Amino acid sequence: MKNQKLSYWITTGVLTTGDDVILAISKFYNINPEQILGNARYRNIAEARHLSSYFLYEKLRKTTPGEPIAVFRKVGEIINKDRSTVWHSRKLVPNLCETDHEFKARFNNIKQILSL
Repeated sequence: MKNQKLSYWITTGVLTTGDDVILAISKFYNINPEQILGNARYRNIAEARHLSSYFLYEKLRKTTPGEPIAVFRKVGEIINKDRSTVWHSRKLVPNLCETDHEFKARFNNIKQILSL
């Protein structure tokens, strides 16, 4: 089923759910979506997890009514993490974009793929 969503994304370019964001980022990093949802701390997996949290937050904050904390919780549910982990990613990603040019290039590539 997840491969069907990814095929839909490839053919239409439309991302509609959290799973699709996770699939697109996992494809970019050449890892399994389950690794993003897991607890591994390898750099590429942790980076993919942070970017998934960040982009899901950015996507959901536009469509989820209520306080920002509700968005943090919703993203946390999607990626199987606590809302504080999502908050940390929300702060970390912009800081890394300012200090790490290679990270910023990957961020911009993913942002273009997700059309955000």
